[in-house]
Amino acid sequence: MATELLHAAEAEGLIARLRALGEPEWLLNRRKNALARVGELAYPHIEKYNAANLRIEEFSHLPEGFGDRAPEFAERELAEPLSAFLPSGAMAEFLAADGALVRAEIAPHLREQGVLLLSLREAASERPELVEPYLGTAVPDGSDRLTALSAALWQEGAFLYVPPGVEVAEPLEIVWVATDRNEGLARHTRTLVVAGRGSRFTLVERRLFADDVRVLATHVAEVFAADGAQVNYQVLHVGGRGARRFEARTGRVGRDASLDVREADLGDADGAILTTLLYDADGGRGTIRFAGIGSGKQRGAYTFSQIHRSRATESRTLVKAILKDEAHHVFNAITHIHKGAKKSTGKQTTRLLMLGGRARGDANPFLFIDDNDLYADHAASAGRVDDLQLFYLMSRGLSRAEAERLLVLGFLEEVLRDFTAGELPEQIARGVERKLGLVPAEAR
Repeated sequence: MATELLHAAEAEGLIARLRALGEPEWLLNRRKNALARVGELAYPHIEKYNAANLRIEEFSHLPEGFGDRAPEFAERELAEPLSAFLPSGAMAEFLAADGALVRAEIAPHLREQGVLLLSLREAASERPELVEPYLGTAVPDGSDRLTALSAALWQEGAFLYVPPGVEVAEPLEIVWVATDRNEGLARHTRTLVVAGRGSRFTLVERRLFADDVRVLATHVAEVFAADGAQVNYQVLHVGGRGARRFEARTGRVGRDASLDVREADLGDADGAILTTLLYDADGGRGTIRFAGIGSGKQRGAYTFSQIHRSRATESRTLVKAILKDEAHHVFNAITHIHKGAKKSTGKQTTRLLMLGGRARGDANPFLFIDDNDLYADHAASAGRVDDLQLFYLMSRGLSRAEAERLLVLGFLEEVLRDFTAGELPEQIARGVERKLGLVPAEAR
């Protein structure tokens, strides 16, 4: 039992409470098993980053009202700038605040097609055949101490199911908001996405955190793209100065399916994010495209893994990040082509741009090749703003600030242009300028 985080009586009380809320026995047993292993397992190995620095023992892991719905939440009262990053007019939207469900709504025409977007606990109870075979399998509950912690104590989860052959034109939205004023809490949340054979859709997941709140946020997301499915998964992070986080996001790509992950981290939290795509069936394709900005004294690590286990699979990883002030981030790009994955292709590129002499970014490319008759390459670079380009722009009449703005936006553009869902491109553009201090203070 993880007595250093939760006393035995508290753990038993938690299980009894969740049983009373209707959580099925199979899920309760998983929680108990994961909780029993938290103390035994090591922290995840992250190259050049010590996950123990998250100091999970400093936080309370059993907040009052665990498992309840959010009592009240008014988006219009959400502090700036977070309200500017909320979706508007989504046909399907899951919204949770401070680890509690606010609403899960879906348009009638999507419901009639069998699309589900609801609380993970509700789905586990009402549609166990869609949840139990998947939950905790892409990111196994016993992988490490932090994923076990999340598996045991997740407070709320989002579940999305798109049936076979269904194509959804409108973006589907999952929004997590953290505004805690009761500092020192841990918030553990999950996302589970099951894309049926031949389905096609775009999912946007927003992680919005208030600043200057001491909170530990862990999040595990699992995405299953069945044979022939096409999933476009776009993730946005905003805020969180003073927060710590750990996120593990893994997708399984079926035969001839595609899973494209687009992630923009404009947040301010410290911690680690692990993104993994697994190709276990022939012909699977996937991309990870990441744009991020580190500022202040942020400390973080990002690991992007593409794991090929079947023939003729294709992966592409493109990372673009800007580090300013005294920020220090580590970027690990891993491509592993296993024995038997012939005819596969794995490409990865990491480009880091430093603004200021005290910022630091480490780009670490890794290629593990266990077979032949395949193609793999990598490229990595870390540098500073090109003085010659800056001089050229200034010679055309631009101020230094305007010239720097054009250069940094142009640097990120290769990734940012792929965010195409609804109002997201405009919101991200504003977020980039805000994070870089490229807009007047009164407009931030």
